[in-house]
Amino acid sequence: MSSAGHVLDMIKRQENNRNLQMQNRYGDRTATRDYGSSKRKFNKEKFSKISPEEIAKNSIRIRSEIRREKLMMYAKTLMVCLCLLLLIFMFL
Repeated sequence: MSSAGHVLDMIKRQENNRNLQMQNRYGDRTATRDYGSSKRKFNKEKFSKISPEEIAKNSIRIRSEIRREKLMMYAKTLMVCLCLLLLIFMFL
């Protein structure tokens, strides 16, 4: 078989595999689910409504965490740049 025959055979095989995947898509998803295995109960206290004061407190806390993470990122970037500059000047 020439190389063109191999290529055509490969293209047909890929098309057949694609069609098989499309046919079995729903069956595969439903076969892997096991709805009876969960023994956990829903925690109503964890997902209850929160007051506006708690929302404001959480937003302040989250903003401060984001600010702290950004500062740490900038500090680490600065330290890496300084180390690279130091290495460059040491070997010149």
